[in-house]
Amino acid sequence: MEQTYWEQFMHTGSVDDYLYYKGVETCRKVMDKYEDKNSESGNCSNRHGAVGITYRGVR
Repeated sequence: MEQTYWEQFMHTGSVDDYLYYKGVETCRKVMDKYEDKNSESGNCSNRHGAVGITYRGVR
């Protein structure tokens, strides 16, 4: 996909096409960063966040 945007930019020389290319590149870097974090932490059930909510209700 990145290659397609790069080829489009090389063909047109348009600033918009270059920004589309850079946007795809930046998005991929961010996604890779968060994918690495999620794979390191695994399924964290340490009572923080939605995984740790107990929903006990009123007694």
